[in-house]
Amino acid sequence: MEAHGVTKRNHRKLLVEILGLSNSHAHKKLAGNVGWSLDQLKTVLDHFQESPSAIFDDLLGNNGIAATIKTNNKESPCFIWLGHSLDEHHPYPFVAVNRKEKWVVIDSEAEEIEQKFFITRIEFQQPKPPKARIAVIDDDKASADVLCTFLNESGFSATSFYEPESLLVAHQENPFDGYIVDWILEKQTAESLIKTIRKSNVHVPIILMTGQLSTGKASESEIANAIINFGVLTQEKPVRLHIVIAEISKALGLL
Repeated sequence: MEAHGVTKRNHRKLLVEILGLSNSHAHKKLAGNVGWSLDQLKTVLDHFQESPSAIFDDLLGNNGIAATIKTNNKESPCFIWLGHSLDEHHPYPFVAVNRKEKWVVIDSEAEEIEQKFFITRIEFQQPKPPKARIAVIDDDKASADVLCTFLNESGFSATSFYEPESLLVAHQENPFDGYIVDWILEKQTAESLIKTIRKSNVHVPIILMTGQLSTGKASESEIANAIINFGVLTQEKPVRLHIVIAEISKALGLL
């Protein structure tokens, strides 16, 4: 979990969410007092899009060595498991050599003077797609930060904003993959902000949040117009965090 940016103090919380455990049960699992089922391990691995080797190779001390494989004038990263050193006569198509303390996999027929080593296993890993970047804007700093934390723990890269100007600057420099916008921002609606975002990208998901319909500070007709004119999705506050994740994931084609 720490390798994926989940801080140690959030490990228990994440297990509660993805495995449906109680707080005490999750704590006991992390403390090693309760065992793990294969289904639970698979659920955790699937959550982080990891293969079983991410856990079992580490537990067994069976991690490969980082290397580079050269084929067709291209270099690609890989992991290798080394065997014995080789003499000039061997039947293996690929071998490993050590160049300046870096391992390189080469065609065995290449005329190299370095000592060659047998490779028992080569593993390629596709690079993980970048996390979807989500902008969250709410003039209630605590609300924006809580939502961002939950988004980050759910596999997104979320950034908090508290006023439209700072979000617009970031948007112009590098547009986000999705936006979660509070409708009332310091006594003004977010219509102008949403209009600017929508002009630059007619398809980017925008989730509109509001908790002011019941107080009359937010106009139901104005929000309805925003839905019609800008194609926004809506969520009433207090925000249901799992529903927001589902909405933004579906809109981004991640489900």
